[in-house]
Amino acid sequence: MFWKKEKLIEAKLPRGNLVGWFFLFLGREKKAMKRILTLFVVLTVLLGFWQSSLGAGKKAKNVEGGQTEKELLAYPEGTVLDVYISSDNPKIIIGKLTDGTTIQILTIHQLPQKSMKTPVGYGLSRDYFKYVTFSPDKKKIAFSSFGKTWNWVGLFDLNTSSITQVEIIDGEKIIWSSNSRYLAIEGKSAAGFYTINVYETETEKRVLEIWDRLFKQKGMALQQTRYTGDIKDGWELGDEGIDMRFIKWSEDSEEIYFETVNVAHFFTDTEVKRKEYGPKKIWAINLYTTVLREIPSGAK
Repeated sequence: MFWKKEKLIEAKLPRGNLVGWFFLFLGREKKAMKRILTLFVVLTVLLGFWQSSLGAGKKAKNVEGGQTEKELLAYPEGTVLDVYISSDNPKIIIGKLTDGTTIQILTIHQLPQKSMKTPVGYGLSRDYFKYVTFSPDKKKIAFSSFGKTWNWVGLFDLNTSSITQVEIIDGEKIIWSSNSRYLAIEGKSAAGFYTINVYETETEKRVLEIWDRLFKQKGMALQQTRYTGDIKDGWELGDEGIDMRFIKWSEDSEEIYFETVNVAHFFTDTEVKRKEYGPKKIWAINLYTTVLREIPSGAK
């Protein structure tokens, strides 16, 4: 044992030898084994902290009902079954995995701060996610981000972890076509009326804009757009226009069905309200020919 052979160790091990000094240090104490154990524990703790720092940002614990950790580097096709905005924190998009666990897929802080499309340089909102939807082929996530600056819609690719800016728009609803090629984005215009923009994911371009100007360009009248009802005392009639509300994609992803309805805005010094009035109409528009047709009332 080292402590019984202190002089022998000192004689055999040169003073400049670090290993020798180490054993000499241990040999001068009768509690050498205790010191070795303490040193082992300290080294183990330090190694744990080092590994943790290397893995920061690469792993995240399951946040809702999960039991294991998953790497946040790549998602092989078919790994993620569904996505949704966290009920506890709207700054996080959660993914439900095939093994039954859940994981953090995307956070609001990963989004770009400035617009890369027209208008270039505008600040993009990054306060919370308003809407999220998974593509039918399970490869991309479409989301809308809201906040104090310009609200917008983007895409997140699960295979590459890349984020693509789609539109600067209040994306209240985002609907994929069945072939995962197009997005129909229902959102409010600057005047406060709902429009529908169609975006092609492959070319990253807007291919169709459904709003009142589309009808005017085609020489088609919608319905009476003047409000003739009663106006309550203290309220004034403001802007009037047409809301375009998405209904569904056709099965072949070539047509969009939508509804139009008259909307009037009323306001006081402190409040603004909107009222739908007049008959609603159902329409279908072809994505490739832009042929617009009215669907008879009662038709499916």
